[in-house]
Amino acid sequence: MQLTNKMVAVRENVLIRWSALSPAEVQRSVDLAKDTAARYGKVHFFAVVAPTCSLPDGDSRKTLSDNMPKMTEYCASMSVVIEGRGLKGATLRSVAASFLLFADKNMHVWSSLTEAVATLRVKDAEDILAQATTAGIA
Repeated sequence: MQLTNKMVAVRENVLIRWSALSPAEVQRSVDLAKDTAARYGKVHFFAVVAPTCSLPDGDSRKTLSDNMPKMTEYCASMSVVIEGRGLKGATLRSVAASFLLFADKNMHVWSSLTEAVATLRVKDAEDILAQATTAGIA
């Protein structure tokens, strides 16, 4: 299987662009969060979901669910950025937010990475966004 998602760690920030979700891609995300947390302590995790990303299949959902306890150990905050405009984008963000409502107070849903980084007052936000853009994540 070819891995397609773009990922970068910038100090204590993990930024990922999910264009496809598979168990292997989910595991790569978890591994990057774990490795970055080992180096910097708890990380800020940002997963940008491309508008063309299809819904995860059963195996991917299970891998996400199984790894959630680990992610809360590694992450100070987790943000899901669901790109897209109009009814579809708003609906997807609303559904994701309702699921996260019951999960953890440090999980957030955003419409853009810029909004997430600014609202969470991430240190060196401009540099983080510049590196995310260079890596093809933002």
